[in-house]
Amino acid sequence: MHDTVVFLGPSMPVEEARRLLDAEFVPPICRGDLALLPSNVRIIGIIDGEFFQKLAVSPKEIIEALGRGVRVFGSSSMGALRAAETHTFGMDASLSSFAMGFSMRTTRSRSLMSRARTERFRTQWLISARH
Repeated sequence: MHDTVVFLGPSMPVEEARRLLDAEFVPPICRGDLALLPSNVRIIGIIDGEFFQKLAVSPKEIIEALGRGVRVFGSSSMGALRAAETHTFGMDASLSSFAMGFSMRTTRSRSLMSRARTERFRTQWLISARH
């Protein structure tokens, strides 16, 4: 398995994501998925996750991965939610819609934030994941 794993679902087509980042793309994250990743995984991107179909990934699971030295990034759906909860433990929330919400909340409309979120993910998150 690749050392970079991205949990991706409906937020972006996998084919498009593969053109932007050399990583292993797997279905949306749910409880227990992080524990199943091999030890060579050093970077995890959480974009989409299960909410009602299965148990959602817990903040504790993310904190445990961070404790092992894995870099964890969050964006869009589940990634933004968990980034909001675990950024003080080291999850990178700077490129998530969570962070965008703070910077854009007072000056932009909700629809503009939604359009910007996609472009910001495509550029900044992928650049940071490569470094």
